[in-house]
Amino acid sequence: FISGMIARDPATGRIVGAGDLVAQADFIFRKMGKILEAAGGTFDDVVKTTDYVTTLERYNETAAVRRTYFKNGFPAATGVVVKALVNPEALIEIDAIAIIEK
Repeated sequence: FISGMIARDPATGRIVGAGDLVAQADFIFRKMGKILEAAGGTFDDVVKTTDYVTTLERYNETAAVRRTYFKNGFPAATGVVVKALVNPEALIEIDAIAIIEK
């Protein structure tokens, strides 16, 4: 299980891509890739994601971002529009479930 992540840069504590849903989604997937790698997995091991978004503006463009990471088809996915996230600069939060065979 990969906890929900926002586009917070761990080095600075700041949101990457403020005001840009697509840039935030890309940053989150880059972070997710590092987590998967550390666990011995890849994006091919992800079976489910959930996107929590505060806006639908440009949300359709996040599919192109997903394609750069999920090269062998998308996992099951749910998108939920929420009023706000804990960090007001965050436009999207993504969590995931992966099954990594050892």
